[in-house]
Amino acid sequence: MFNENLLCSLAWNEETIAPFTLWHYHTRDTDVVEPGYFDEAAGILHVGDFIICNMSIAEATPLNGILVVVGDADGKVEVRGCSVEGHRRPPDLPRMSRGEWTKVTVFLAACAVVAMVIAGLLIGLRMKGIV
Repeated sequence: MFNENLLCSLAWNEETIAPFTLWHYHTRDTDVVEPGYFDEAAGILHVGDFIICNMSIAEATPLNGILVVVGDADGKVEVRGCSVEGHRRPPDLPRMSRGEWTKVTVFLAACAVVAMVIAGLLIGLRMKGIV
């Protein structure tokens, strides 16, 4: 069910600058593109307005979309989705223990020492004209 308190303008219609208003709306609903959903906002939503919409915000996989108002006649507001994408939360990655981190740190430090030794050898060989 539409809630006017959850609709806010981000950039509004200035006749000389932009012929539309950019809105943000968030809701637990997923039926925002259904006919009649935005009818209560008929006085403020106009053809060409864009709505950044976060839907089913209480779910593990919320939907995010950009809607455009395509009709606003006779107290009816019609919107269409330009894009609606699901947002998946990243999986929990396995954590490394302190001992595993210590092994990784020692390995990286050893690699750095080996790289410096090789670089020193190459510089020395180059100075002697061998390389």
